[in-house]
Amino acid sequence: NLDRVIDTAGVAKAGVVLIDACRDNPLSDNFSTSNSKSGNFDRGLAQITPKKGLKVIVGFATQSGQIAQDGRTDNSPYAIALKSALKLNRDITKVLGAVNEDVLTATGSQMPMFRSTLGRRDVCLTGSCSQKVVIDNSQELARLRAENAQYREQSSRVVVPAPKVNSYVPPKVIPAPVVSTSISKWMTPINKTATWEKAKEICRASGGRLPTKEELEKVVTDCGGTLNSNFFGEDASKNKKNNHYQNCYKKKGFTSNDYWSSTTYASYASLAWGVGFSYGYTDDYVQSDCNNVRCVRTGQ
Repeated sequence: NLDRVIDTAGVAKAGVVLIDACRDNPLSDNFSTSNSKSGNFDRGLAQITPKKGLKVIVGFATQSGQIAQDGRTDNSPYAIALKSALKLNRDITKVLGAVNEDVLTATGSQMPMFRSTLGRRDVCLTGSCSQKVVIDNSQELARLRAENAQYREQSSRVVVPAPKVNSYVPPKVIPAPVVSTSISKWMTPINKTATWEKAKEICRASGGRLPTKEELEKVVTDCGGTLNSNFFGEDASKNKKNNHYQNCYKKKGFTSNDYWSSTTYASYASLAWGVGFSYGYTDDYVQSDCNNVRCVRTGQ
């Protein structure tokens, strides 16, 4: 029980929980609402926020609903990056921030994240925070990047033979997805993920700004979705199964992933609000997480 582990770790002055596991659900295709009272088998290990009052940090190998790579050695890319970063005599949030960057650089797609309620206190696992140790893991990261590049190259060489036909059949024309322009304030989708600070820079560079939490939530409600803050709740499950809602936000240029808002979390300065359209949920994220970016035109 992950909640029990986190609660137990939170009893200490500073608890640290690190989870190197996939966060999708491989059994989702084998279950339906009729097989489950909750009907919530469609998502794996979801977003977790430690309970109020606990002093704990929880690190995940990847984002909720995503797959964490095993790697081609005894250790995963997350474990390799963690092994090097833990030698740094730095605050644990800085250590996990370095792990996030190293794993994303090595894999090209896997984005670790962490949740923290440690507050402003520096927590160092090795030695004193004032000591400085330089760790060179460039060779290990280069090896991981090479492995991933080789894998992508091999995958691209797989050729599926064309079926034999007796007569000419004209190719089927698939129309390009239509992006709704009814909300003129939304700028063209840029299909990028970034930390919260980087997301603001991207929008400023394109002549826009990050949307507020309320502006993102309005997309959910305008499309007939129900706002919620619980992955496993009834409203989230209804949104996931609502075809009209799912098609609507995609026509507006959004994906099913989580998007940054410009709204910060009142209780913790290191958190900012975001909206995940697949389930119509709102949640607070550590600003060093990587989420999708969609900009709004300045002045609107």
